[in-house]
Amino acid sequence: MTAAAGHPVRPASTSTPQPPPWHAIDASEVAERLESDPHDGLSSAEADERAALHGANALEPEPERGVVDLLVSQFTSPLIVILLVAGVVTVALGKYVDAAVITVVLLVNASIGFVQERRADRSMHALMALSSPTAVVVRDGRATRVDASRLVSGDVVLLESGARVPADLRLTATTSLRVDESMLTGESLPVD
Repeated sequence: MTAAAGHPVRPASTSTPQPPPWHAIDASEVAERLESDPHDGLSSAEADERAALHGANALEPEPERGVVDLLVSQFTSPLIVILLVAGVVTVALGKYVDAAVITVVLLVNASIGFVQERRADRSMHALMALSSPTAVVVRDGRATRVDASRLVSGDVVLLESGARVPADLRLTATTSLRVDESMLTGESLPVD
């Protein structure tokens, strides 16, 4: 079939309708889809199965940088590259004393930078190991504190005043809920 201007006519779209997003679905239907009991939560066995199937509720940790990588990174900044070029030029011009001074400055700078970055990298990984958030979930009908990385889809999470939200959650019941959005918006006061 062709339109009057000679362009083909596109048939009407026959794509299947998209399901509504999770936040637009009634909480009871979400629990039903996730095969979770809103009051008793998941069983420990079901939570273990889901954890084995979907993996941990955690981002992949960034690996520690190797010694060679840290050392090479000390010579990649534009200022250091300029000093390296200046050192080569001074050697080519026969100014060996100036070249030696530039080389000493480069080595001292690389040593200090290497030591500082190595310490910072180790400190960051140590802090990440220490800060493992926990969550209170309902498993087997009881409130249980678990490591946040052990949360699975369908877990019923209990939040209390001052708690950090350990994962993407769907609120099903609240009492006087106030949220500190300062990390996102900069607003200093909690919002209802």
